[in-house]
Amino acid sequence: MNFFIDAYDESSQIPPALLNNERYTPALRAAWAFLPKTQIFVEASSTFANFRQTSQGFTNADSWVYTGSAGMNGIITPKISALAKVGFTGINTNGRSSDTNITSNTVGAQLEGTWDVTPTSKFRLGGARTIEPTNVFLFSKMWKAYLRYDQLFASRFNMSLGAEYDHLIYGRPVSSVGAINGGDGATLTTSRTDDGSDTRKDDVVQASIAFAYYISDFITLSLVNRVDYRMTNFEYSFPTGQPAPNNLTSPLPAKYITNDVFLRLGIRY
Repeated sequence: MNFFIDAYDESSQIPPALLNNERYTPALRAAWAFLPKTQIFVEASSTFANFRQTSQGFTNADSWVYTGSAGMNGIITPKISALAKVGFTGINTNGRSSDTNITSNTVGAQLEGTWDVTPTSKFRLGGARTIEPTNVFLFSKMWKAYLRYDQLFASRFNMSLGAEYDHLIYGRPVSSVGAINGGDGATLTTSRTDDGSDTRKDDVVQASIAFAYYISDFITLSLVNRVDYRMTNFEYSFPTGQPAPNNLTSPLPAKYITNDVFLRLGIRY
């Protein structure tokens, strides 16, 4: 089981209370090695996401993500291994209004190759299809491609460098989001996309560096520095205080660059 708490402390256009969340992920995996270098497996997991700010209909909803899959992994050469799996993943959200109670599902999949450069360092290249819980828009169906490098020091300290591209399609219609109170008390009108559709779609390019210390076989403490460049069809406007039709600013694109630092404690048992 993994347990994460994400707590944000910076207030900009959206107050950090909308982002704070806790996630619990119990998982079960069974594998059968039918050849010396190959095994097949089945696995199931659930992620329970608890967003702390759920007091109003336009904010957040708690969610339950469930996944079941089957796959195969094996050693191709002494230094190269591969993993492939496919299955089913879905989500149920539970909010205070009907538009925050949604059930959705999709095909889940992952394909990954690993190159063990040395006994303590490796590259991983892969892609995945999954569902992720998120704030305000409830969840996103995600296509992901990633490249990671891991270097282990002294058996307990790990450094990881990562690059990732994500394509996200959000589950909550833009027209149902309404207005969000900004951190400065202003109201953001969040009810349009630049292509006229009712679906928010984002493309994210991400780079990260992480340092992890394995306190024990079950507990990991990690520090992550992550930079995201997000492109989106989502737009918002600020109130101007003027009468209509000049009561809102021109639509502003919601694309941005962020640099987030996470301190994480992982517990697995």
